[in-house]
Amino acid sequence: MAAPFYMERTQTLAYYGYCRKSTDDSSEKQVLSLDVQKKELDVIREKNDLKVIKFFTEAKTAKEPGREEFNQMLNSIEQGKANAILCWKLDRLTRNPVDGGRIQWLLQKGVIKEIRTYERTYRSEDHTLITSVEMGMANQYSRDLRTMAFRTIRAKLASGWRPGPAPVGYININAGTHRELAPDPERFDLVKQMWELFLTGNYPVSKICSIAKNKWGFRTRTTRKGGGKPIGMSHLYKMFNDPFYYGHFLYNDPDTRTKELYKGNHKAIISKAEYDRVQVLLGRNGKPTPKTREFPFTGRMKCGECGGSITADTKDQVICTICKYKFSSNNRTACPECDTEISEMKNPTILQYTYYHCTKRKHPDCSQGSIRVEKLEEQFSQRLTALDIDPDYLNLALDYLQKKQETEVQNEKSIRQSLDKKYDDIQTRIANLNQEYTSSQNVHHELYSPDEFKQLKGGLFAQLAQVDQERKDVKKNLDKVLELSVRTFNFCAYAFQSFKTDDIQRKKEIFSSIGSNLILKDGILSIGALEPFLLIEKDLTRLRKRYERLEPTNNGFIKRKEAAFTASIPQWLPARDSNPNTILQRDVSYH
Repeated sequence: MAAPFYMERTQTLAYYGYCRKSTDDSSEKQVLSLDVQKKELDVIREKNDLKVIKFFTEAKTAKEPGREEFNQMLNSIEQGKANAILCWKLDRLTRNPVDGGRIQWLLQKGVIKEIRTYERTYRSEDHTLITSVEMGMANQYSRDLRTMAFRTIRAKLASGWRPGPAPVGYININAGTHRELAPDPERFDLVKQMWELFLTGNYPVSKICSIAKNKWGFRTRTTRKGGGKPIGMSHLYKMFNDPFYYGHFLYNDPDTRTKELYKGNHKAIISKAEYDRVQVLLGRNGKPTPKTREFPFTGRMKCGECGGSITADTKDQVICTICKYKFSSNNRTACPECDTEISEMKNPTILQYTYYHCTKRKHPDCSQGSIRVEKLEEQFSQRLTALDIDPDYLNLALDYLQKKQETEVQNEKSIRQSLDKKYDDIQTRIANLNQEYTSSQNVHHELYSPDEFKQLKGGLFAQLAQVDQERKDVKKNLDKVLELSVRTFNFCAYAFQSFKTDDIQRKKEIFSSIGSNLILKDGILSIGALEPFLLIEKDLTRLRKRYERLEPTNNGFIKRKEAAFTASIPQWLPARDSNPNTILQRDVSYH
């Protein structure tokens, strides 16, 4: 009895077995391990009496071409050493169009007679559409996973969380739908002490490494991939170079593939100024991070001479501990006089100066010089002082607003009723117009011609829409005015103290809030204050001059002073129909 066709076919085929599992692809976490794949393929081989010459196994992603074992297998097939492939699933062979196209071509030409998987068999005489579709699906699945991964990463970056494993001193924690970075309860304080020791300038990295290992018994956190070992010198250098510890982090942009600096939401260990000092202390081992410096007074300030933009520069200088020579540390690792390495100096004096000046791009011949940031901050602080409202007067203002709101609610109710009546009247007029136009008295258009009717009705509908919008705006305008008023008074009460912090973004917001016409000329900052700040500033100056030269002898004096302050409040409030274009229309924190 002759053997069945499929038995004759398999007896003429020489198979190569192929097993693959990616070690760096999260989409393949559920894929069978290489050993399990091999065992499953052995079952298929024995069950169907297949001749398997050799097994090729590799742990590498198939999203990109260039797999060594895969290419070696296909090269051997092209040389005629085998003519069939045995694998667990088709996506084990390829997930990219280059390798997929090569397999399809060999299958179509009959060089590969058969590809046998756990689910089905693909033969050279089969329609190529089936193989193309399934390989295309594997490739598209890989692309979709990549797109979803990039979308997740972009969302995480935008929310201020660095993807990937936590740096030393921190741990990854689950926070509902995503993972966040939190201080490691066992190591955070020790890592902070490492930074503090280095910032003294008295401890080189080697000494800190020795203290951490031998005195503190510091060990890195144990993970599935390792850890639990003493921290090394290279790890410390990497840590001292990492902006993550001052609240930012570097990450490759998913689209441009270039490193970008992002602001993080994690708890910082040091300040930006301390990080910059560490980079100077590291000398040649301090790696500059790809960043653009942020300055609180740039962006909206203009040159008073040429109208160009105002920019800022920071200069770092070091005083050598050996020869006392002062030199710029930018692009230097040692003292230019005595060649002492910065990293070898014991607690060197580090100076940092920030200067604001015209860019001179508009007019290269602009004669304006530079001004130190301290002088600029002093001038702006004086302007904020003129707006400062102490807590007692802030409470007076807020109490006034509360009472005003209660009154305005009643006024709003009356206005709303009036508008409702007006709205109903217009609807009645529209109904009467329709009735008259269709009445027997207007058969021959004695009352209204079609054009007259259309024009009158259109006008009434326009009035109706306008009144309807006014009804909607009544409460909206009231809420907006009161909200802006509260923010204005809070700004005046807290902006001066808040401006003293090191938070550059907060300083920038305060600086942008107070004025629209910010001019720097001859070292003098001119601020065209926005209303209501201009009115508040003038009235507070007037009230201070009137009452501060008098001695508060009794409660009557204090009450008269409070009454004068309260009497000025209505003039500072924005009108109902105003639309002040200030930063106070968005939330700004002053605490």
